[in-house]
Amino acid sequence: MDPTFSSNLNTTLGVMQISVLISCVLFGVMTTQTYIYYSRFPGDSYKLKTFVAFIWVCEIAHVLCSGHTLYIYTILDYGHPERISGVLPKSGAVTLLLQGVVELCVQGFFSFRIYTLSKKLYIPILSWGFSLWRLGGGAVLFITALRMTSFPDEIKPVGMAGGYELDY
Repeated sequence: MDPTFSSNLNTTLGVMQISVLISCVLFGVMTTQTYIYYSRFPGDSYKLKTFVAFIWVCEIAHVLCSGHTLYIYTILDYGHPERISGVLPKSGAVTLLLQGVVELCVQGFFSFRIYTLSKKLYIPILSWGFSLWRLGGGAVLFITALRMTSFPDEIKPVGMAGGYELDY
């Protein structure tokens, strides 16, 4: 085992397991909300219904990729905790991109509603700008994670800081 690796799994796998569990619970809440939306508002436009379905499908993919990443770390890499600090699995990289896509869609719709109600552009433009920034950052992290064959120790803190920055 790498002597520089911290074997405290509470701060790595423990946090990831709790996060994936909470994500699954929140996905259940979202699924319930989606069902209620389609039940109570059958007269809404086809575009809006398609938009809601798209976000729901993206969230399905996000939960599946998060669960798969957790499976890789806890089952396939069992007994090798040093692999946690290695290259991110492809399913983990996809979650980075999906987060940006969902965030852009939801914040974009919210910004559109703000504009519709207030008729002022400065708040929606600011929100759209941050959403595009988030999507761009997620896309860069996604591409970087897919291309990596090893994870140098020098950039681990930078990667963590980038993730925290993108979660504004």
